Formats: sequence, C-alpha cells, structure tokens
Amino acid sequence: DSFDVGIRDFYVYWTPMEELNAKIGYFKVPFNQHRMTTSAKLLLQDRAIASEQFDQDRDYGLDIYGKPFHGYMEYHAAVFNGAGEDPADRGTNDNLDNELMYVLNLRYNPFGKYDTVDETDIDYNEKFKATIGASVVFNPKEMDEKLVDSDGILGVVELSMKYRGISLHNEIFARSDDPESGGETVNSNGFFSQAGYFVIPKKLEVAARYSMFDPDNDVKHDIGKEYTAGVNYYFREHRSKIQADVGHFVTEQGDEDDKNENRVRVQYQIVF
Repeated sequence: DSFDVGIRDFYVYWTPMEELNAKIGYFKVPFNQHRMTTSAKLLLQDRAIASEQFDQDRDYGLDIYGKPFHGYMEYHAAVFNGAGEDPADRGTNDNLDNELMYVLNLRYNPFGKYDTVDETDIDYNEKFKATIGASVVFNPKEMDEKLVDSDGILGVVELSMKYRGISLHNEIFARSDDPESGGETVNSNGFFSQAGYFVIPKKLEVAARYSMFDPDNDVKHDIGKEYTAGVNYYFREHRSKIQADVGHFVTEQGDEDDKNENRVRVQYQIVF
C-alpha cells in the first residue's frame, strides 16, 4: 500500500467449450474493439479521441461469451456494476442509483477467426481477413464515471480488415443520455478511421488516423478532431519496437478561435 500499487485485472473464468464461456471479476468491458486491443499492439501509440470519449474501460461484472461456428461468430452478453475504474481516485466505488450496466456484443468474421487483439498485420496475412462488429450498452459510463439518475444507451459499429501488411480499422459511435429529472436529452457521436501498411513486411510500417467527436449534437461548433500519422519499426514484432508519430488536434470553441494543438512523440517498447 505504501507504493500505491493497483491491480488492473483480476477475474476467474470457466471455459468448458469455445462456444460458451464465463468470466467474473474486474476486467475490460467488452464494448469496442479499439479499447479491447492491448495497448502493446495498437497501430499508433494511443487510442483515438473518439474511443477515449466513448469506451467503457474496466468494471466489476460477469461476462458470458464465446466463438461459435468455428470462430465465424463471436458474442458477449455481460452485466457490470457500472461504477467505473480506479475508485480510489474518486473515493468511492458505490453504485449510487442501483442501476447496473448491460452490454451486448456481436461480431461476424466472414473469412474465419480474426485477431482483434492486434491492430496491425504484423503476421502479413496471405489470406484476406475481415470482421464486422456491433455493440450496445445500457446505462453506460461517461469518461469512466457513472451517470446517476440518467437513462442512457450507447452503440458502436465496427469494420476491420487485414491483408498482406495492410490493416484498416473503423469505429462509429452514437450515444443518447436522458436525465430522469426531466432535463433535455443529450445526443453525441463520433468515429475514427485508421490504416497501416508495411513498407517492409514485418519490419517497417506507416500509419495514419482521423478521428472526430461531437459531445452534443444540439450545440454548434463544439467538435473535436484528430489527425495523426506515424512510423513504426519492429525489431522483434511487438516485443521490441519503436514508434514515432505526429498529431494535430483541433477543438472548436464556438465564437472563439479554434484551439489547435500539435504533438510529436517517439516511444520504444520492450515486452518481457
């Protein structure tokens, strides 16, 4: 405790068959693929701004999941406490209104099993791979915090492809929050699209991403935008790699001048 150590995931799971499994504990909410992907295997160094706004992070819950039809289909049916991650930072982990968070996730892999954990095509697939997914969350969190006395629903639709060093990934989000107190309903949306290509197979990769987030569809000139481009070099796949990227971020501020920010980063990763 003196070093403020925190555990990121802890759970037990039962896997009697590929088609039907169960997991209970504290883990990532199976909502969008971008968040479920391990940070060690992202195409760029961080996740898109739209994903950061809508993903559901980790929580306490129960997940029933499986990959029926030899991996051509995947599903998750889960229920979570909905109180959010890192309760120590907020001093509480209470579910104050006793409304649980429910998640339904369905994925179709038309060409067989698809590796959703790795966003790149480091394996240089000789056969075309693709996946189409959709998820819906009832009583979702916002920036990993529970909205009390609000009936909300959040959805995402995804499309990803990999072939001979090329990787494409797209996610579109839509959300609606309806306060039980009778306030106005807030609708928001966002999306991102990213692509990578191995100039030198399994070694040198270029990548780019565009992302947009609109926090309130009824408010004009409040949109956030991201433009990011990067280069990755793999010494031993994801176990040893260097990533460099340049990002430009624009936040509209109504009648005021837009806020513009630039970011340049270089990162070396070693996994052992």
